Amino acid sequence: MRITELTIKNYRSFDPVGQIIKFPTAHCALVGKNNAGKSNIFSALNLVLGAKNPAYIKFEEDDYFDINLPIEIKVVISDITEDNKNILFALPNLTKQQKGALNSKISNGEADIMLLKE
Repeated sequence: MRITELTIKNYRSFDPVGQIIKFPTAHCALVGKNNAGKSNIFSALNLVLGAKNPAYIKFEEDDYFDINLPIEIKVVISDITEDNKNILFALPNLTKQQKGALNSKISNGEADIMLLKE
């Protein structure tokens, strides 16, 4: 199981049009100049997959590229097998409702986890 794609829209340095970041292999490196957005990528991943339920995360005005639009973060996880499906459902921030929705959406070993914050 691995992250294969990340979409970030209207979060910190990512404008409302957004950016799709693809992770073509199991091992990838993020490189770039200072203030290019590398830390914001990890921050976005932490919001969706981290220890806190996204429903309880408080956003500051600085977290929005445009305060009038919602933040959207989507993580695509691939190579999900029956053996590692339990790891996905053990993510601490998933509610029972999200787990049920994910369970019904996993097809071809792929699942989308999304955060939309108004």
